[in-house]
Amino acid sequence: MNKLKTVLRETPQAQHIKKIYNKVCRLYSLRYRNCRLEKDSKEAIKFLNSVHPCPKNANVPMIMKKERMLDLSIIIPAHNVEKYVNQCVDSILDQKVEYNYEVIIIENASSDKTMDALGKYATNSKVKILRSERPDPSAARNIGLRESKGRYIMFVDSDDYLVPGILEEMMHGILDYSADIAVCGFEKLEGGAFYKYPAVEKETVWTETRDMMRIYGFAWGKIYKWELFDNVCFPEDLWYEDTIIHMEIFPRAKKMIVLPALGLVYRRNPGSITACHEKTVRCLDTLWVMQAILQKRHESGLKCDSVIYEELLKHFTEVSWIRIRRQSQEIKEAFFCAAAYCMERERRCIENNSLSPELKKLDNIFREKKEKLWESYCKYNG
Repeated sequence: MNKLKTVLRETPQAQHIKKIYNKVCRLYSLRYRNCRLEKDSKEAIKFLNSVHPCPKNANVPMIMKKERMLDLSIIIPAHNVEKYVNQCVDSILDQKVEYNYEVIIIENASSDKTMDALGKYATNSKVKILRSERPDPSAARNIGLRESKGRYIMFVDSDDYLVPGILEEMMHGILDYSADIAVCGFEKLEGGAFYKYPAVEKETVWTETRDMMRIYGFAWGKIYKWELFDNVCFPEDLWYEDTIIHMEIFPRAKKMIVLPALGLVYRRNPGSITACHEKTVRCLDTLWVMQAILQKRHESGLKCDSVIYEELLKHFTEVSWIRIRRQSQEIKEAFFCAAAYCMERERRCIENNSLSPELKKLDNIFREKKEKLWESYCKYNG
């Protein structure tokens, strides 16, 4: 246990938390040290449901085909992407690979000419085009998972595209190291400019979940063993569905190979969820999606540990704050109260003293319901 505490204390995340927390405490501890939010958790959740209801059946059964006849299945949800989808699919089909693969495209309720653009691939034996009546990317990905035949799974967003040679490099990596996940870096295309985001400086193999959590949590940019998604679904009718990657997929993995290659171009669109989430109460899905994931974990008999609990701390501070910070004070207070309730329930499952002193300080904000201190921490952290 002492060894674990030492490792936690030395992590960059813990050092960063300590720095921000101490700064916030110096500025606000006198003002807010006795300021405890007295709001009932159930009433807070009820209020948030009245603002933006939580979908009742976010977790759907996921039964995947056991017969895996291909090496790789590439799953692409396609909604209103007539301008980009051909570049995306062509960047895959133009890859020179020695592996057998399929491209599963799920056109999900587009109102533009996306389906017409996909007609180009109607006779291509590698491409399977399916349709969904729902514009939900989670439902589309789940359809792709059920229909997949590959021993490995990859997700590509239909407005992004792969760079030449990346499929071969990632497949070589995951097979050579007998890994469960292969990861590459990416470039972000925004406003006509490219920004580089390498995952690592040199090829790296990780076997600890805590190390894997350093990797970005998007579903794309990775190749996965299909078994990681067996009985795991993307929560449907919710934004931020990629939350399952850190909370469910990474904890299942035993080994990850991380490559320095920049393997795809991620296109930041003005109309994307990432760009517009602050402007709508649907940003409350950041709470509902975590509740759905935690419910699924409990139903599966998975207990919380210190690594997962750290992810919860991160999710309900720096991640969720960016999403809800433009909402009313009433909504922010109710959100914090609901988050504190989630933390309390999961906290019971972890070993006492399994968090570092720095993370305990952050956890105490939720434990003691110091909403103003939470806001101050999130503002300075952002």
